[in-house]
Amino acid sequence: MNDPRTAFALGIKALEEDDFNSASEHFSAARDGFLREHDQNGAATSGLNLASAYEDMGRFDAALALLEEVSAEFAALDDEDGIAQCELLQGLVNEGLERFDVAIGHYERAISLFESLGDSLEAAATKMNLAGAFEAIGNSEEAKQLYESLIPTLIQLGAEAQLQECIDQAARLTQQAL
Repeated sequence: MNDPRTAFALGIKALEEDDFNSASEHFSAARDGFLREHDQNGAATSGLNLASAYEDMGRFDAALALLEEVSAEFAALDDEDGIAQCELLQGLVNEGLERFDVAIGHYERAISLFESLGDSLEAAATKMNLAGAFEAIGNSEEAKQLYESLIPTLIQLGAEAQLQECIDQAARLTQQAL
């Protein structure tokens, strides 16, 4: 397959079908093709999706190594959204490795970037990940406060699924504290 755009589209389709092995093959081909074409944005975006597939496959070390490259590529493009997505995914990967303190740092950087871009929904979703990491390190009170602080934002954004999750998590943490 020589066309990186076709490979990328097939990678997205494979991700939607939870076929992470196929997704990784397609995104790898897309990344290589975009690099041959000197399309840095296409290469970085394909790399981000490839790292996501690696994360879903439990290939955490490969995901982190690739994310370092991709983050630098997005930085060279002055693409703050791409950098924020890399920070978020690095947080998820480090959480999968139970490196919660490292994950928290990545989540905090992603939140800052999403907020500076005006992406309130992505910032709120990342704050939910941050709350989960706080809970994982035993800081349930901070997690509960973060979930509770997100409720007005999620109401304003009309993000019903995330709102319900925040309400449920805050209630669960409140109940555990009793």
